[in-house]
Amino acid sequence: MSSSRPAGVPVLDTDRPTVTAMTDGDAPDIPAPKRKGSGEVVADHLRREIFAGRFKPNAKIPQEEVARELGVSRIPVREGLVILEREGRVRMELHRGAFVIPMDEASIRDNAEIFGMLYAFVAKRAAERVSPAFLGRLADLASRLRESDDPATIYRLSEEYLDLVLEVGAAPRTAHVVRRMRSLAVDNLPDVVPGTIDAIKTGTLALIEAIRDGSPDRAAELQMVQQREGADLVVAEFRRRGMLGDEGDDVGSGAVP
Repeated sequence: MSSSRPAGVPVLDTDRPTVTAMTDGDAPDIPAPKRKGSGEVVADHLRREIFAGRFKPNAKIPQEEVARELGVSRIPVREGLVILEREGRVRMELHRGAFVIPMDEASIRDNAEIFGMLYAFVAKRAAERVSPAFLGRLADLASRLRESDDPATIYRLSEEYLDLVLEVGAAPRTAHVVRRMRSLAVDNLPDVVPGTIDAIKTGTLALIEAIRDGSPDRAAELQMVQQREGADLVVAEFRRRGMLGDEGDDVGSGAVP
């Protein structure tokens, strides 16, 4: 499967802004995305590398190597590791460094359920609040999604769907919290887990259809199905690659985006 981002080292000041198709008259008053600090970008990079299997369970993170790769000092690398420690992805040992905490099947499935319940709630509310403008934007999104076979485009459009239903189906404070949680999920899932991009495309199209039909319960059910199917794919691939630890070893997350 082709990569959803250019090969090479990530640019440190790159953000992933919200992308939502809309007319000028529909545009909400949303502040510009906050620029990420270098420590946050290092954390993003390390999440992707851990998920991709570069840093194996219990492996030590080579801080100097990471700093050289990203063209930064060790200070942003340490800041990034502190972020990952708070998320439960690494453990810090005094005078020894940072080590990758293994993921286990239970944590992957638990996180999929948590994200699924959040997204299901928002999808249900969005289906209850349909308007001509909202339906038009969903129809446009579905058309672009059907026409695309490019993994990066499909992933971006699935993110656009989530932003759109958050805008319609959640209060501003709730939407902010959910977006913050989404930022903690790895975004290279389609690169490392075969079959994910097809599941994302099929599931998102089904969700759009349910919302356009005004079927709140169906939309909520489909959202849970999509998250559980994603968890099945992640667990199967991680088991195949020997990346799963024993239950109880992992205090972190294998969140499905």
